[in-house]
Amino acid sequence: MSNVVTARGLGHGFGGEVALVDVDLCLRRACITGFLGKNGAGKSTTMRILAGVLIPACGSVIVDVDGRSCRAHSAAARKSIAWAPEEPAVHPGLSVREQLRFAQALRGEGDVDDVIAALHLEPVVARLCGALSKGTRQRVGIAQALLTRAQVLLLDEPTAGLDPTEVEALRKLLLRRRDEGAAILWSSHVAAEIEAVADDVCVLHRGRMVHHGERATLAQALTALHAGPAAKKAEATS
Repeated sequence: MSNVVTARGLGHGFGGEVALVDVDLCLRRACITGFLGKNGAGKSTTMRILAGVLIPACGSVIVDVDGRSCRAHSAAARKSIAWAPEEPAVHPGLSVREQLRFAQALRGEGDVDDVIAALHLEPVVARLCGALSKGTRQRVGIAQALLTRAQVLLLDEPTAGLDPTEVEALRKLLLRRRDEGAAILWSSHVAAEIEAVADDVCVLHRGRMVHHGERATLAQALTALHAGPAAKKAEATS
């Protein structure tokens, strides 16, 4: 499977604090990549860079758009990427259906009723977004991303606040999108969650990528998560 997104040497910081150091990451077509790391490891910063909403201090992100290599912040690349941040961008004064119709109008893609049904949002379609629980807002944010036919889906802690039934529905939905050819990056700090869905797995620790491989390497990934950069160094010299 070919790479849809290729990031090389990403580095970034905020207010003198280093957030990312020399991060490499590839997302493959028809593949779910699990993105493991503790809170504060730099996962959200990485996703913002991949989504093209943050330009890194150094490094590059190339997105394959219909055979053309495009920078992540270009209009063509951003159209091919859908991003669901941990805190969804929803208007508190809009109902769930109004919010999704607004999102659909911006991209001109997808079917609002389909994503409402897929994410079990029917009971709350008339409720204002500002009155939703965290988990329900999360599902609305994911629904907005799924309204697009983007070839890349970036999901930042997508199961935060969801109950087990909602998590299972989301897994099935994303596995279907993967089988349709999408490249999906699923961020989490819960290893069991990644193990349940991922084809590939990568681990970020204190802003550094310490592991990147297929799911069969998950045990190594967990070692890397606890050991940090020292694990990567030992792996390279073994």
